[in-house]
Amino acid sequence: MIRSIHLVRHGVTPDNLECVFSGNRNPELEPAGVEQAKVAGNSLGFVPDAIICSPLKRTVMTARILAETTGFNVGDIEINRLLRERSYGDLEGRPHLVMDETTAEAQNILAQAGAEPLDELYKRQKAFYNQILSKEKYHDARLLVVGHNTAGRALLRVVRGLPFDGMTESIPNATPMQIWPIAEH
Repeated sequence: MIRSIHLVRHGVTPDNLECVFSGNRNPELEPAGVEQAKVAGNSLGFVPDAIICSPLKRTVMTARILAETTGFNVGDIEINRLLRERSYGDLEGRPHLVMDETTAEAQNILAQAGAEPLDELYKRQKAFYNQILSKEKYHDARLLVVGHNTAGRALLRVVRGLPFDGMTESIPNATPMQIWPIAEH
């Protein structure tokens, strides 16, 4: 059994500052995002047994900084395509719409733009979770997963066994969050 799973959303990017859909666009971190990742790494409090990240630049950069600040070997970072952000189709690079993405109206708008359906995103995150559960090398490991906002919210819900509807919370940039086991307060 995995000892713990910690999720960190990438540091801030130009797309975050401009409030546009990033999706599978590939911006690098802003200087502030680099600093956020350093702070996140210093606050983590342990050296992860594995760091797994999306293939997009913003997560790879964040993962490298987290590795450097925690003492994890940068060369051992694992890249997993299942962790990539939700595609927003024609909306990528455009201003965010203020909406609950789980409503029928929002799903219609996103579908017309060619966005990845939420159920497909959820299945992809479930496939990632099942993949890490099945790997012997992760047994008794403290995993650090570096990902994105929407895909991260889906992963959090998969890991915690929550339904996908009503997924309106946001994950702050470069803030470590233990998603399993659920931390006692």
